[in-house]
This record gives sequence, C-alpha cells and structure tokens, in this order.
Amino acid sequence: VAADIPLWYFNTSYQYFKFTEDTEFIFNEVMPIMKDVIAWYLNGSNNNICVDNDGLVIAGTTDRPATWMNACSEGWAITPRAGKAVEINALWYNALKIYAYFLDLKGQDKEVNAINDLSDGIKKRFNALFWNKNGKFLYDLIDETHFKNDRVRPNQLFALSLSFPIISGKKAQHVLNKVEQKLLTNFGIRTLSADAMEFKASYEGNMRQRKLALHEGTVWNWLMGSYIDALINLRGNAGKVQALM
Repeated sequence: VAADIPLWYFNTSYQYFKFTEDTEFIFNEVMPIMKDVIAWYLNGSNNNICVDNDGLVIAGTTDRPATWMNACSEGWAITPRAGKAVEINALWYNALKIYAYFLDLKGQDKEVNAINDLSDGIKKRFNALFWNKNGKFLYDLIDETHFKNDRVRPNQLFALSLSFPIISGKKAQHVLNKVEQKLLTNFGIRTLSADAMEFKASYEGNMRQRKLALHEGTVWNWLMGSYIDALINLRGNAGKVQALM
C-alpha cells in the first residue's frame, strides 16, 4: 500500500475545481472521501502509515515500501525509505490545505480553523526537520531512528511544486537550484545524484540488476511535470520560458 496515492486525489480534485468551479461535485462527491482519507491518516492505516505526534506522516517498513520508490528484491527494499519521506509529507500538507480551501467555500469556519492549525504546525515542523542547512536542500527521509538521509533525490521537488507548497522563498529557490545542478539531464530528472555511492549510471541487465538501478539514478520522465510546476511557481514567466527550452 502506497502512502502517496490517496494524497494525490486531493491535488487532482483541486486542479479539476480550478478549471470547472464545479462546487456541487466537490461538496457532494469529493469532500466526504477527503474527510475519510484524512481520518485514516490521523488514526493509522496498514503498512505503518500513520501521523506521528508532530503531525508528520510515517509510512512503510523495511520490507514493504510505501512510496513510489518501491523496488524490492528478495524481500528487502532496494531504496529504503521507511519513516518520514519528504514527498509524502509535502503531499500531506497540500492535502490538508486543499481540504481547508473547500471547507472555507462551504462556510465551515470551525473546521477550517482546526485544519489550518494542524497544517500550520506541520509546515513549521517540516521546515525545521527536513531543511539541510549546510547543503541547502531537503533531506529525502527522516527514518524511525531519526537519521536524516541526505541523498539528493527528486522527491524534494514536491515540496515546492504542489498547489500549496510547504516551503517557499529562498529555501525553495535553493532546492530548485540543487535539483538542476545534481539531477536535471537532457532526458529528464534523475532519481539520485551521480555523486552518491548507490548511483547506477545505466538501467540494463537482468531483472535484479534493473531493479537495483530503478530508483538509483535512472531518469523518470514523469518527474518533469513537478519540475516544470516548480519553475513556474518560483520563476514566473521566466520559468515558463525555461520550461519550453
């Protein structure tokens, strides 16, 4: 079970609403599902998906990955990311802000205030915990021993590319710059920087060899969408021009 899929539902619904302004569908069909999803995260679900005391989401185990980097071999995760993953928590914050936005449209002020209090605390905690001050980028993962994984990966892009970014200002600019320096190629965005010891320069060989390389340097084209959103969010018209190049 992946921790990110239900949270993408919120972002997709928000994008749908921006184009359609279909409040009837959002209020009657979408929001009840959103309420249930939030409750499952707060109360805990399977695959160790739950909200910690600080409001951030923990997900996955050593043998059952819960993020999109989910390649396994012989019962172990090739890219261990059990704990607090950067993109899961960016999506969690984004989901809460979107739900609050729809609650506000319905005039449910009490519920809006409760969700905003929760999301404000999450944003503060996220910025304190995930910011790598020396490297000027975001840690990819805080594991359950509180170890901070400093591998440069594209997952940090979602902290600045979603509808409600969890980081902004100079921090966001630094993250975008780091992604461009370490991960951007002519073909798309790498899953790991080339200077990491786990880096695999090519995706080839038998099934096991390909699994080992799947999220350890292989370029995934779908990440370009998040990169382009980040360009536009942070650089405006200049970002739109850059995205077309």
